[in-house]
Amino acid sequence: MQAKSKKRMIVANSLLLAFMIFGSVFAWFASNFKNYVASNEVQVISDGDLLLSVDNANWSNSISLSTKEWFKRTTFTDITGSGDGTFLRPTLQLNADYASIVQNGTWTVPIKTDTSDNNITGTANYDYVRFTLFMKSKTPFTVKLGAGSYVKPASTYSNLSELLGASAPNKITLSDSLSFSKDLVAGAVRVSGISSSDEHIFTWIPRPEIDAAPNNGAITSVKVNASSTTHTYYSKDTGDTFTPKALAPNKTVTGDITGGTSGNEQTLVTLSGPDGSGNYTGQVDFCIWLEGCDNEARRAFVDGKFKVYLNLVAITE
Repeated sequence: MQAKSKKRMIVANSLLLAFMIFGSVFAWFASNFKNYVASNEVQVISDGDLLLSVDNANWSNSISLSTKEWFKRTTFTDITGSGDGTFLRPTLQLNADYASIVQNGTWTVPIKTDTSDNNITGTANYDYVRFTLFMKSKTPFTVKLGAGSYVKPASTYSNLSELLGASAPNKITLSDSLSFSKDLVAGAVRVSGISSSDEHIFTWIPRPEIDAAPNNGAITSVKVNASSTTHTYYSKDTGDTFTPKALAPNKTVTGDITGGTSGNEQTLVTLSGPDGSGNYTGQVDFCIWLEGCDNEARRAFVDGKFKVYLNLVAITE
């Protein structure tokens, strides 16, 4: 630690979300099929006296999100947004093997997860993940999203370059010279944090080095280890046309989230209090979605798998 007055400890070392995206056409962006979240083990684990909840009623050091019916019925559709909680589903024009955006079309609002919907016989489906993580402790921690957090292809391959070429696992072949793993859909994943007062804290683009290059709407190459530098979403500021807009640089984190001297560690909340029970409390909303309006997402392919791991770090002065 640079400051001896600070004590750091890992308080939540496993929020593991494993997603499976599937369909049968080239671009997931153009899919006419339902995409879905696989029913995998999802846990939030805390250490010490930090307690966690997703309903502000049932508190534990360990929460399994995969037991929640709202999580099981969360689907991914074609959406776009900066991460501030306002998302849109674009109107698409389906072409031979890809989809293009109709900028002056009638766009709709996707449905976020309703975390109170735990009816096992429920039929409601949701378009992206948004849930509130409530926290309480006898210690006034500052909680951050820190080192060890990642989004990656759900593959046993350790080198991303092994996901390119004819021998790639979970492969799609577009031409004699272009084959790659559909698990590179991880390049489309976005994660954002929103405060209890609806302030947009940050938007994280974890895998900018996974980039698919289009040429007149068709994929011409897929590359890794060469970071993409252009990241946009669609917005309707004026008139009737939706236009690309750059993400706010002061709220955008690209690549690894790390601690130490890198400065990328993201503060989520400083617990406030104490309340009548002697607890310091706080909350943060997490949004997780596939951004449907830049190359990483629009050219990523269905039937890909990815994992998200969010590592929460608590600091006390």
